[in-house]
Amino acid sequence: HQCSLHVAMSPYLVACMLLVAVGISTLKQSSKFSMSRMFAVALGLLPDDRDRVGEQVDSLQVVGAGLPRTGTASLRAALEELGFRSYHMEEVMTSPESAKIWRDFALGTASFDTVANHLLAHGFNATVDAPTYHFYDELLLRFPEAKVILSVRDSSQDWAKSIVNLDSMMEPTRHFPLSGFEPFKTMNVLSDYLASKCRFRPRFRRPFEPEQEWLASFYDDWIGHVKKTVPSEKLLIFNMKQGWSPLCEFLQLSVPSEPFPHENASAELKVLGHVFNFIRFTWPFHLYLLWRSLKQTLHSLFGEKVKSS
Repeated sequence: HQCSLHVAMSPYLVACMLLVAVGISTLKQSSKFSMSRMFAVALGLLPDDRDRVGEQVDSLQVVGAGLPRTGTASLRAALEELGFRSYHMEEVMTSPESAKIWRDFALGTASFDTVANHLLAHGFNATVDAPTYHFYDELLLRFPEAKVILSVRDSSQDWAKSIVNLDSMMEPTRHFPLSGFEPFKTMNVLSDYLASKCRFRPRFRRPFEPEQEWLASFYDDWIGHVKKTVPSEKLLIFNMKQGWSPLCEFLQLSVPSEPFPHENASAELKVLGHVFNFIRFTWPFHLYLLWRSLKQTLHSLFGEKVKSS
């Protein structure tokens, strides 16, 4: 029996070691704003070395209206280089307080003012990425002096492909066992309920319409919606490939000597997707190994007592 167990475990252990090796390699090569590092911190695998609470501010100065996967991590890094403190999805994933406030808002037990006050109380004077991009218009109403940055990709098709890859990576987190743990628990609640609170209403996907085609249409509609609802003098439509010049000119700041940051998570999405899928489909084997280990421990403990008596 032990021999057959070892044979069964061999490919499993090899797969585990390969995933661990690839994961460690990815983390070593990642920056402090990378997606793999964000998940590692959120899951408690790495220490959180970022200060999550800053000195309270009175208002937001920059509001990000760009969709996820439009270079929002790069924009966040750039804004922080310029001296802003940017609120990003990472805060929801790594801060229980932020997660609770957004869950409460999504479920209707807290107002958006509660969310906005939370940002100010924690010293954030800029926002990028989800979940705040949904409510750029609400933020602009409350902070009319803020400037809006709409981050964009080269084309709607590029964005659609990137979102399909992101969705593929996140799919395992919507199922047991990962769906029962943070940060995936909160992320799934936001995914299910948050869009309904947004003023933007995308068109329904037509029967048999290819997913990427509908996503590309969604992207174009979102860009049009933002352009229509934000005064042109307050709006910068920004592709990360443009670098510092248009961003600094818009914000009336000097261009830093550092190169413009480019956080590309494409490779990390694949690694994370493999890890999440591995956990999703092999968790019963984890329980089986735990049960066998517990059984052998109990047998060795109580078996010895029975023999000695």
